[in-house]
Amino acid sequence: MTARVRFAFLACLVLTGPAHATRLEALDTRPAAVQPPGSVPETPAVPLISPPDAGASAGENGDAARTPDASRATLAPPPADASRIDAVEIAPRTTLVLSLKSSWEKGFESLAAAFRLLDEIAIAAGFDVTGRPFAVFTRTDDDGFGFDAMLPVSGPDRDTQANADAAMREALAQAVAEHAAADGGKDENARAVRLGAGPSGKAYRFVHASPYDDIDTTYEAVTAWLDSRNIAVRDAFIEEYVSDLTEPTDEALEVYVYVQPVDGPAGEGTAPDEDPLHPPPAPAQTPQPRMPQSQMPQSDAPQPSDPQAPAPAGR
Repeated sequence: MTARVRFAFLACLVLTGPAHATRLEALDTRPAAVQPPGSVPETPAVPLISPPDAGASAGENGDAARTPDASRATLAPPPADASRIDAVEIAPRTTLVLSLKSSWEKGFESLAAAFRLLDEIAIAAGFDVTGRPFAVFTRTDDDGFGFDAMLPVSGPDRDTQANADAAMREALAQAVAEHAAADGGKDENARAVRLGAGPSGKAYRFVHASPYDDIDTTYEAVTAWLDSRNIAVRDAFIEEYVSDLTEPTDEALEVYVYVQPVDGPAGEGTAPDEDPLHPPPAPAQTPQPRMPQSQMPQSDAPQPSDPQAPAPAGR
């Protein structure tokens, strides 16, 4: 599985600083157009960063009358232009959480299976799904990677927030018990599903609109864009699956990749001694290397001289 490469690219950038950052000049991997003799090549457009609310008004003409499907809601409003990089604000959400590890070879299958399980538990608990599933990738090593699969949900209204939280915990416990009874306790992952808070705060969003097998290209573009601007980001990044994970070769797949700058609000933690639905924000920390420098892939591509490198192309 090529995902190991993309983790190492981010590790090179955000963990060791500009001195060891991987720099890639070619962000658009499509073949360059052949220019007639004597013609001047077209200068690539400089990517623009949309304001946090960009795209929020998209669809006002003709689409405003439609009732939005809450289960299709993304962490931030969809971008008005998928080829541009958005600066967005992620609002905190209550989620079902499942923390897992996967080998590199089984990465796509592990993600898809985790979200199927979370969806089954949400239905059994009577929760409303309030957004697209996403994964927070937290660590890597030679054998694989760790991630938190998350599914935004909401429960029944109660007179107080405390009672609403208690009702959700009770419903989740019953759903997990029923799931375990139905399969004879074979699926140990079901017992690990818990309620928690998703990440929140400022983020940069990149769009990957291509098969999952090709997502390394997007991560290379992410690395180059951040590096050219000397932006340090947290060592946990987010993939939000706008379309369902069916096959790693699905041409219609769309994924939003979010990275959070270290000077923005941290994602919410779910430590055992904290209230998982309303934990205090974690302090910003400088990411530490998770993979030996000698094992990180090195790029032979020239370093970009233009800090305004083009954004990754989206389809």
